[in-house]
Amino acid sequence: MRVNRLLVTMTGLTALLAGFVPVAAAASTTAPPSGDVTSAQTSAPHRLPPAPRLPAGVKAVAPTVAPAAGYDEYPGGAFPAPCSNGVLCPAVWNPASGKWRQYHLAACSAYQLFNWQGDGGYFDNQTGNVTSYFYDQQGRVLHSFTPDRVNHFYNWDPVWSIRNC
Repeated sequence: MRVNRLLVTMTGLTALLAGFVPVAAAASTTAPPSGDVTSAQTSAPHRLPPAPRLPAGVKAVAPTVAPAAGYDEYPGGAFPAPCSNGVLCPAVWNPASGKWRQYHLAACSAYQLFNWQGDGGYFDNQTGNVTSYFYDQQGRVLHSFTPDRVNHFYNWDPVWSIRNC
């Protein structure tokens, strides 16, 4: 399993070069090129990275979340990929469809992640003073953040759950 995760991670490095910003650099980035983002806007466009090249032999299993949440799928490099107002939108590569799967985590919950491997990212278009969290297998906080409407690059390998509130 870890070998597969390593292979997927290595192939997903193209995502870093395609527009997602590392979490540490997020504060210095600007809003999406669509212009001024206001709270009245129903969705914010953002760019998804190009499709990673998966090595032969990587099992094609679709990433999922529990409890179930809505998602859309987009080809690599898709722009715009909408993220509705009040929603956290994590994106993960779906090797089963060959597209990015972007979840729409609107309901406040702890979402368990299944088959989330390699590089991806998230766009936090939530409102208010909400703080979201990524957790590891032992339930330890890996990353916490507040809404900033910026593309963030993130490697999903160590992440086992997301709480969006």
